[in-house]
Amino acid sequence: MPTIREGLKRLGRGEAVGIFPEGEVMMGSRSVLRGAAVKRGVCTLAARSGCPVVPVVVVGTDKLRKVGPWLPAKWGKLWVLVGEPIPVGAEARTKTGRAAFAADLEAKYVALYGELRQQFELPDTIVP
Repeated sequence: MPTIREGLKRLGRGEAVGIFPEGEVMMGSRSVLRGAAVKRGVCTLAARSGCPVVPVVVVGTDKLRKVGPWLPAKWGKLWVLVGEPIPVGAEARTKTGRAAFAADLEAKYVALYGELRQQFELPDTIVP
């Protein structure tokens, strides 16, 4: 858990910490935006630090991955939407509370993804 410890140090210093809710970059059905589970890292950081989670949805990254990795520049169009901070309660310090917090995060990420698609009139084929 060295990554969690480092995240907690940074949050303690008032810094922002970016973390993928799935634990790593995921695309398509493996993304939380498509119903995949939130991993415990984001919940642990929030519960231990008391810091809210600010959900950010980024869509269109799949186009960036289609260009060969050896090319220095990749071009594509991204859509980004930042949600409202989601506060974490003291109950998230328990296993049951963290599970409930994770379920809440999952629902809010899916809703934010829907809002992004509606706001920019994106088809369902546009994936993270």
